[in-house]
Amino acid sequence: MNAVSRAVQPPPLRIVCMVRDPYPPFRADLAVLFGRCLPARGIQTDLLAAQDRGRAQTPWAGGRARVLALPGPRWFVYLCLPLVDLPVLWWAQRCDIVQARDRLRSGLIGWLAARCWRRAFVYWMSFPIAEGHAERARELNPRDDRLRKAAATLRAWLAHQTECWVLRHADHLFVQSDAMRQSLIGRGLDERKMTVVPMGIDLARFERPAMAEPPGTAERLETTKSPETSKRPETTKSPETSKRPEKTERLGIGEFGF
Repeated sequence: MNAVSRAVQPPPLRIVCMVRDPYPPFRADLAVLFGRCLPARGIQTDLLAAQDRGRAQTPWAGGRARVLALPGPRWFVYLCLPLVDLPVLWWAQRCDIVQARDRLRSGLIGWLAARCWRRAFVYWMSFPIAEGHAERARELNPRDDRLRKAAATLRAWLAHQTECWVLRHADHLFVQSDAMRQSLIGRGLDERKMTVVPMGIDLARFERPAMAEPPGTAERLETTKSPETSKRPETTKSPETSKRPEKTERLGIGEFGF
């Protein structure tokens, strides 16, 4: 019976994910959710990411990983970043879902791959990338550098247009918060194809063995009041002082006087 059930068991769900985070990822909603929790439930995730040259490379436990190192200055790496995701054009054939995570330009490549192989295309929006570009463009002073201001404004406009297209053509959207969901609904997107996944933490990092109490803790707690303090005579309040606490009690200050 067990052999028959294993024979008819469907293959595990597989996702190919294009991520903005450098590899190896450290954010819990990527490293823990896709690297540990989903594989434990039979969902594999293949990563396409750029290499973080400042961190030691570790194997990806969630599935396969193709990591591409992009040398050069930051602007060059930004322009070449979509090259990291080109394997999605043939990896999509062996997966069930194509997902782009905070990658607007790569979202176009992912949508094309999903449509070519008739797969579902999902966009994971953990940060409003287009709004971030627009905010940076507004912060630049045209008197300091007009060319830089114009380039940043053009970049923000292109990011906004790309984001609108990708979000409208995605089969499903994962957003970071209810506020982000309401913002997208206000832009005319269908709320039925959005799922809120709040930012999480790695609980394993906070698991510690029970700490033993230092010797003498109970004795110290019992003797917190010294004999001098317990024998201190109570001060009598004058009529003027007795009328004063009404204001402090209303403010919630009480006897501490802060």
